[in-house]
Amino acid sequence: MNVSNLKRAVGFSLHLGGYKDIDLRKLMKYSLSLPFINVSVLEQKEEFKTVSKQENRMEIYNWLWGAGWWEGGPEVKKTIKNGLVKEIFKDGANISFFVDFLYLTKEELIENLVVDPMLKMFAGNEDWVIKNKLPVWPITTDIGE
Repeated sequence: MNVSNLKRAVGFSLHLGGYKDIDLRKLMKYSLSLPFINVSVLEQKEEFKTVSKQENRMEIYNWLWGAGWWEGGPEVKKTIKNGLVKEIFKDGANISFFVDFLYLTKEELIENLVVDPMLKMFAGNEDWVIKNKLPVWPITTDIGE
């Protein structure tokens, strides 16, 4: 992946398990159970950076993995509406929603719940998921509590 000059990105993380107890408690605060997918649009004021030159790992992967459910502390402002989680940081913002991985049993469902929303949200239609009443995970509580 060429991420030079990249400040905005869209992607998803597939969460299958193997997390520490502290991470599982964070997921439980959102009533998330494994396996699930978070679909996210990320935007930073500056370019995404390399966090490990040995592994060629970019911080964008860390952002995608934790987008929407990771505790960010008091400096992160989160809002949750109809399963859409918006996070505002001093250096950027995330918009995420969650899908039950086991629900994605057909190509049409993957297209409707992952691909189309990623394209629409990346293009700037951030509330497309809400407007189209997609069957996303009904997140209602703030993990930062």
